[in-house]
Amino acid sequence: MIIRMVVHFKCWQCAAWATAFLAWFLCLPGDCAQMNENEAAGIAIASVRQTLGGDDSMFISHRRDVALERELSRCISESPIPSPFIFRTSPEGEEVNGSTITTHLSVEGPLAFIIAVDGSGAIFKIHGTIDSKREIENLARHYRINLTSAEAAISFVRFYITVNPENSIPPILGSAAEVRKIAKAKIYASLGDKTGESLFEKWLQHHISDISELDFNPQISETQRGGFIATFYSLSDINTAHSQKGPVVLRVSLNISSKGMVRGLKFHPLWR
Repeated sequence: MIIRMVVHFKCWQCAAWATAFLAWFLCLPGDCAQMNENEAAGIAIASVRQTLGGDDSMFISHRRDVALERELSRCISESPIPSPFIFRTSPEGEEVNGSTITTHLSVEGPLAFIIAVDGSGAIFKIHGTIDSKREIENLARHYRINLTSAEAAISFVRFYITVNPENSIPPILGSAAEVRKIAKAKIYASLGDKTGESLFEKWLQHHISDISELDFNPQISETQRGGFIATFYSLSDINTAHSQKGPVVLRVSLNISSKGMVRGLKFHPLWR
C-alpha cells in the first residue's frame, strides 16, 4: 500500500510512455532507431506501475544508473545489441510540482526496482520482483554474454552483486576499515550504544589481526568447465541467540557460467 501525502498528481510520464511504445510497435528488426533516455525511462516507469498494479497517475521516482550500465557494457562489448539503459525506480520519494512537495511512502517497507531497457524497448526487471533472477538471466541471454576472461567475469560479478536480484547476496567488503565500520554499526544497533561500545572494543581486539591479513579484492578462478568461481568477503548479521559474539566475516563464493548464469551461492564463516 502506497501512502500519498498529497493526493493530486499530474502525470508527465504518460506522453513519454506512449511515444516509446509506438516507436517499439512500429519498428522492424534491424531498422529500429535507438530510443532516447526519456523514452526508455517512460517504459521502465510503466513496467513498475504494471508490477504494482497502479495506473498512469501512480508516482514512480527514477534515476539512471550510469555506473551500472558501464559495468554491464564491459561484459557485452562483443554483442551486436547496444548496451541498455538501466534505471533505479521506486514508488517512494518526493514529487515536486511547482511549489508543492508530495512525499510518497510505502507501508510495506522500502520498495526498489532496477529496470534495464534496451534500444528496441525490451524490458528486464532485474531487481525487485519475484522473477528478477530469471530476468537477469534473460538479460544475459539477450546480450549473448560470453565470459572468456577473468576481467570480463569480475565485471559481470560486480554487476550481478550490485543488482542482487533476490536480495540474497551480502555487500562486498572493500577494506579492513570497512569491516570495522560495518561491524560497529551492527553491534550498536543490536545492543545499544553503551553495551555495544564495550562489545565492539572486545570484538575488534579479538579479530583485528585476522581482518588485517585479508585480501579484500574479489578473486576469480576458472573452473574445468569453462566457468568461474568468484570469492569475496562480507559480514554476517549478529546472531540474536549469541549476540555477545558479534558478527562474523564470511567468505562468499559464487559459481558463474561463461554465459552469465549464477549458481551455488555459498557462505564460509572465517571463525565460529
